[in-house]
Amino acid sequence: MEVPFVIKSDPNYKESDADCQEQVDFLLKVRDKFNDIQHAVEHIRSLRGQIDELVGKVDTVDAKALKPLADTINKRLTKVEEALYQTKAKAGEDILNYPMRLNDRMSALYNVAASGNNAPTQQVKDAFAGLCKETDVQLDELKGIVGNEIAEFNKTVNDRRIQVIGVKGK
Repeated sequence: MEVPFVIKSDPNYKESDADCQEQVDFLLKVRDKFNDIQHAVEHIRSLRGQIDELVGKVDTVDAKALKPLADTINKRLTKVEEALYQTKAKAGEDILNYPMRLNDRMSALYNVAASGNNAPTQQVKDAFAGLCKETDVQLDELKGIVGNEIAEFNKTVNDRRIQVIGVKGK
């Protein structure tokens, strides 16, 4: 059986439809920026793993050429990752010992904005704008690393004709 229905606001709250829509739109923006942070962290870890794996496979001569580049890239990737995500926290109580990073702060902002039945306050909007600026600085840094250092690393690998799959003699 199908029955038409209309969703109405809770009459106990004085939230208008416009306020409700503004809250939803704001929460979606926060969610999207949080997802950008999480994807960047995953990307950083993937890049670091690929670099380390390749450097570990190559022979000594090629490793000497790649190792300094790899170390520089890994340090820069780690700096961005640590700005986006608290890498030192391993247990629940560690949040007391280590500062919150951008992903935690964005998550907390989402919870604050979602906690009521009202449009986001100006303070929440201002906090989001500040977090977006901080996040964008780190995401731009990551783009620069990928566009420059990773590209240079790949060029070095290609120029040296390093084998992707090493085949050992009998």
